Amino acid sequence: MISISVPQLFVAVLATAALSIAATGAALRVRYREEGAGILVPILTAFFLVLNIVVLAWRAADVQDARHVLANRFDVSLLFAAMVGAAALYSHLRPAIRGLGTFLLPVAWLIQIFSFLAIRKPELPGHIHSWFVVHQLSFVVGMTLLVWGGVAGGAYLLLNRVLHRKQPSSLLWRLAPLEAWERSGRWSLLLGFLCMTFGVLTGICQASRSDWRPAHDWLTDRFIVACAIVWALYAIGVAATWIVPRFRGRYSAQLAVATGVLLVVVFLIVERLSGVHQ
Repeated sequence: MISISVPQLFVAVLATAALSIAATGAALRVRYREEGAGILVPILTAFFLVLNIVVLAWRAADVQDARHVLANRFDVSLLFAAMVGAAALYSHLRPAIRGLGTFLLPVAWLIQIFSFLAIRKPELPGHIHSWFVVHQLSFVVGMTLLVWGGVAGGAYLLLNRVLHRKQPSSLLWRLAPLEAWERSGRWSLLLGFLCMTFGVLTGICQASRSDWRPAHDWLTDRFIVACAIVWALYAIGVAATWIVPRFRGRYSAQLAVATGVLLVVVFLIVERLSGVHQ
């Protein structure tokens, strides 16, 4: 068991405050064209990343086996928020996908807030197998990429709606062009789907090797079934995006947003009803 200390909690709260200011500054820059916020946002985002990494390293040093950190919901949520924040910081440094961080930072903030709600969640006892480590990391990286794809899809729909109005808008210069959103979303969905697939396979290996449950009990678990449905939807969408050119654009963006929301619902709601995954 890994208990969080008061100093660790303080650093995590400080990281959350920095992320809150960064997300607010990014929104102000897009909405009101605040140039000062454009300089402040990447600095605060980097500060948030450093603090989250410090907390994770600190907590890993508190146990003999650092892999136990990946069995703790609080730590995994911090890692997930840091990954999404890193993607937002990367977008600030890449003019070709400008504006992506404006949408990613609020998502990172929500994940960071959720981590505090997961402090008292039960942790996986005993020895942590290699399958479990690979499974957790694959899902964190995959979900980060899928969040990227969903956010890019939402930005594509927003910008497409602005263009169809045929009225001058400041968003046209503050956000990347439609082609950039489409290309970025398409690649992130593909890479995220591959990571998610690897995470599913390693999770199956972990579940099938567990001897503390009746044989094949995990096959009927609500969370496992819901993940299989989401995986199938992503498989259809990714295949259609790359095979059928007519599916690209608005349809693929809508699918990315819908499946992204469904993925959040699965992990925040359905997962709590899981007997195996808990």
